[in-house]
Amino acid sequence: MINITTLGYDNVLASSFAASFAQTAALFAMFLKMKDENRKALALPAVVSGICGVTEPSIYGFTLPEKKPFFISCIGGAVGAAFTAVMNAPVYIMGGLGVFGIVNYISPKGDAHGMYMQLIGIVIAMVVSFVLTYILWSDHSEEKTAETKVPEKASGPESIVSPVAGKVINLKELKDAAFAEGALGTGLGILPTDGHFYAPVNGTVTTLFPTLHAIGITSDSGVEVLIHIGLDTVQLEGKGFTAHVKQGDHVTVGQPLVDVDLNAVKKAGYETQTPVVITNTRDLLDVLPVGEGNVTAGDEIIKIIN
Repeated sequence: MINITTLGYDNVLASSFAASFAQTAALFAMFLKMKDENRKALALPAVVSGICGVTEPSIYGFTLPEKKPFFISCIGGAVGAAFTAVMNAPVYIMGGLGVFGIVNYISPKGDAHGMYMQLIGIVIAMVVSFVLTYILWSDHSEEKTAETKVPEKASGPESIVSPVAGKVINLKELKDAAFAEGALGTGLGILPTDGHFYAPVNGTVTTLFPTLHAIGITSDSGVEVLIHIGLDTVQLEGKGFTAHVKQGDHVTVGQPLVDVDLNAVKKAGYETQTPVVITNTRDLLDVLPVGEGNVTAGDEIIKIIN
């Protein structure tokens, strides 16, 4: 922002533009190779949102849990960025994301050189990500599904309890479009009043980000719960977060997961709203948010019909 203010353009932020397209291309390659129709039905909208610059559904729902496509998208984004850096394609305004941001690279004098170079960089990033993902990634979801179904899923309602004390808010009130629009699944938000987060179900920690800001737990019955502590808190790089579990651990309801210094999060300028969503909503008969008002950790907030 300082560069744009003082110089009228910026080359640093400009180099990151192709990354979201690389991520989207990697997911599209996964989509073409997916065997599970339910996952394909979720992946396609994530591709569309990725083209528009919103990559959270792609990252949290598909590429990062699979790891390899995520790393490949980083490579593709880096190659596209290298091209645009060499070809000098600066950004002139902080405008839209995704396809809506392409015009950010037209200079105030009407010079579209930067835009054309960015378009080529996007193509390079997408081709690299798509080809490498299509060649190197294999869909093992059928095998994983078979493994998880060895113990049959429990029938009837299942409860998801609050992972933290706080005030329940409607998903639509969250200040993040991907969560508010339900792109990552049905659920609700919690405005935490303390920084102690606990397991909301009995299950396995399937995803624990290195930055500790997001935790994915798959319950013993197959319900996938995502707890995203704060919004954009990935930028804190783990500062103020202390984990009590690691990825792969089996946890029980009420077991400590992460402690967070909420004051540090607020002081850094980030929102503490915490989405709690069921990422495999489409695989379940119904997901019913039932929590309201002030809750304590352990209170029922979501009822699952499976």
